Amino acid sequence: MADQNDLFDEPKSTRKKPGTRAPDQLSKPQMLRLHEWAETTVPWIRREALDSFESIDSYVEVALDHFRGTGVVKADWLATVRNWIRKDEKRRLSWMIRDGNDSARRALRDPVRWAIDYDRRLKILAASDAAAAKPAESIGATGGRVVSLLSRRPKP
Repeated sequence: MADQNDLFDEPKSTRKKPGTRAPDQLSKPQMLRLHEWAETTVPWIRREALDSFESIDSYVEVALDHFRGTGVVKADWLATVRNWIRKDEKRRLSWMIRDGNDSARRALRDPVRWAIDYDRRLKILAASDAAAAKPAESIGATGGRVVSLLSRRPKP
């Protein structure tokens, strides 16, 4: 027969983990998972767009430093840092939306779609910058030779 105390114990999987104070830094696997999460949730940070002034690594440092200072005990520091980033970015983008920034509105509504559009626009800009850096060339009445339009200057 089962012990009376065993009947009322929670299964091991539902027991809460004991909390710990904030670590000095997250482990490498935790940082990798955080960067993967950030790519789909707050993609503008890695792209240094929408006036992001923090990187994911600096967000981690600031959040852990804050919680070390307050002496808070948490069970899952990775989740705590994700919540810190999510809340801070939502607050920051809300200010930008209030000031009329439509890109911030789109980023907050659908971050993945925003990232795809942003990357597409960057490729278009890079292509147009590369085209502008090359001198315009044309085939003139030179027997098929390519002559740079920049070398043909009007006579004064």
